Order: sequence, then C-alpha cells, then structure tokens
Amino acid sequence: MTLKKLNKLFWPILIVLISLLGIYIYEQGKSKSVQILERTEATSQVNKVVIQVDGAVRKPGIYKVTENYHLYELLLIVEPLPDADLQKFNLAEVLKDGKLYRIPSSRKEAKNTSSAKVEKQIGLVNINKASVSELTQIPGIGQSYAERIIAYREEKGYFSDKQDLLKVKGIGQAKFNAMEKYITLD
Repeated sequence: MTLKKLNKLFWPILIVLISLLGIYIYEQGKSKSVQILERTEATSQVNKVVIQVDGAVRKPGIYKVTENYHLYELLLIVEPLPDADLQKFNLAEVLKDGKLYRIPSSRKEAKNTSSAKVEKQIGLVNINKASVSELTQIPGIGQSYAERIIAYREEKGYFSDKQDLLKVKGIGQAKFNAMEKYITLD
C-alpha cells in the first residue's frame, strides 16, 4: 500500500474511533446520572423529625432534621452558649420527633447559691419580735410590708403559726412561700 492510500484510510478510521469513544463516554455519564437520581430519590424518602430547642443557645427554634440525627449534631447547629449546662444530656441520644430540648444555663445555680448566702447572712427573723428594719432584711419584704406585719401583730397579738402571715394584707401564698425559710416564731 502506498502512503496516499494509508493516509486516506487513517482519517476515516480515526473519526470512527473518536465517535465510538464519545458514544461510550456519553453512555457512562448517562448511567451515572441515573445512579445519582436514584440516590436522591432514596434520600428524599428518609423520614424527618421535628424538634424544638431553646434555653442557653444562640439559635433557638424549631428544626426539621433527618431521622437518626443525634443531639451532638443538633448542638453544632444551635450553638450552645458558653454557660450552657450540657452535663445532664446524653449527647449521643437520637433525637425524638416532637420533643423539646431545653438547654439549661449554669447561671441558674449561681442564683440559688446567692439565695443561700442571703439566708446565712440574715439568719432567721422572729416575726413576733422583729422591728421594721429587721423585717426588711427578709427578701421581698419592704418598708410597707414590714409595717403591715407589725400593725397586724399589735392588733391581733403574736403569730401562733407562720401561716398566719397570710392574713396580713398583701401577703399571698407566693410571697409567703418566698419568705417562709427566713422566718421563725421563736
């Protein structure tokens, strides 16, 4: 064969080979896109759970996440505050649909501690003998409440029971409960 004949055959063969290679690559890409579509369809059928998060987090709210989502993954989204108390939680817990996750703050314990300090500082106040200034040391009792307690005591006599404070004008159950640990009858 001469060089001219080979040259004439080379170009058509090369075009056919490139065409076949193009068809092969196209078919491979087409089957991959079908696989991707199948995975997407399978993912869209995954069950979702709806949960609520509030408390010591930067992003409180209602979240819709996939089933089998763990609490630690949720915390990455809601960003707990530096004073968030996470010790009471199992961070590997799978989230449950419809549950409220309230993240407590460790600052609440500080409030309870300061209340205990106040109790130690003032001691117990004898409501049968205390003056206005002594009664005002009780948290929640100001000048006017102290004067009402003394007026009641002077009119009705000594308190025989702590509950008798409920008979003083303006002292309801909530105020009584708040002050009960600071008072005595002796």
